[in-house]
Amino acid sequence: MISRPRRGGPWPDDRDDDLLDSVGDPVADLGRARDWDGERGPRADREGPAGGRDALRGGTGPRRAASGPSGRFGTEGGSGRLAAFAEADDDELDDDAADSERPDLGMALFWRRLVIALVWLGFALGLGVGAGVIWEKIRPSADATTAATASLTPTASAPAAAPSPTSSATPAPAVPADWAAYTATTSNAKSTFSHPGAWTIHPDSTAVFFVEPSGPRMVGVARRVGLTDGAAAVSKVDALEFNTLAGHAVTGSGNVKDPISGATVWELTGTYTRQGQKVAYMMHSVDGPGAEYVLIVRVPADSSSELDGLMRSLRASFQPAS
Repeated sequence: MISRPRRGGPWPDDRDDDLLDSVGDPVADLGRARDWDGERGPRADREGPAGGRDALRGGTGPRRAASGPSGRFGTEGGSGRLAAFAEADDDELDDDAADSERPDLGMALFWRRLVIALVWLGFALGLGVGAGVIWEKIRPSADATTAATASLTPTASAPAAAPSPTSSATPAPAVPADWAAYTATTSNAKSTFSHPGAWTIHPDSTAVFFVEPSGPRMVGVARRVGLTDGAAAVSKVDALEFNTLAGHAVTGSGNVKDPISGATVWELTGTYTRQGQKVAYMMHSVDGPGAEYVLIVRVPADSSSELDGLMRSLRASFQPAS
């Protein structure tokens, strides 16, 4: 460092030379230890003032090695102020790049949990399916259970397998022993049938009847030529014989099974008043050659349960004309 000359000229006693060359360098005395090696830029390689750098340092020790060239913005290995900033920026860029390449821990945890859940779900499903398959293999089937039960009780159904052949069958009607046979030759009842022996005959234009003496019971036969329908024949006889009587009412009609032939025939039941007494009657159709026959029975209304038995006995004795 070169001090400016003192205003008014140099020192008269050669102190100017002491200022530059003496060991007591004012720069060293003031503690300003900045030497020429610490200067920036190209001045770092220049020689200092007279006496050299050693004179300014105030000593003759070894020279400190240069830290290398460093520009204003710093170079590789430099120690400039902006070089530190550049290194910091490089570190931040490296950190940002590392952060960009680092996987998202939240998504990784989500996928890991999802995979674990799927694994457990597959395990549970496999366990359930396996249990179902095993159960199907070891479970006894319904057919096997039924067969086993049947084999354990082979005689349980034996009574039902051999029922009595006549237990549910209706006994064939039979002609009572005290009944007498009669053959009608008139066209309105041309046939053969039986009646109680004590009853008396009462024919009319529609049918031939046998009536209980002093009583309401009666049996008879009517014949309708040219008709092949049992319902029509029964309806015609009812209109001619009973429909005009006092208190007449039809109580039922429909198809029934004939107790002798087993064929389907028409049947009608009704009531009316006879000599002040209410009576019940029944008519039953029978097919014959070229004609329809109508069998007729009558009983007191309070004994209407006798109608079936009386009709069965009449039907058992009846034979249409050939």
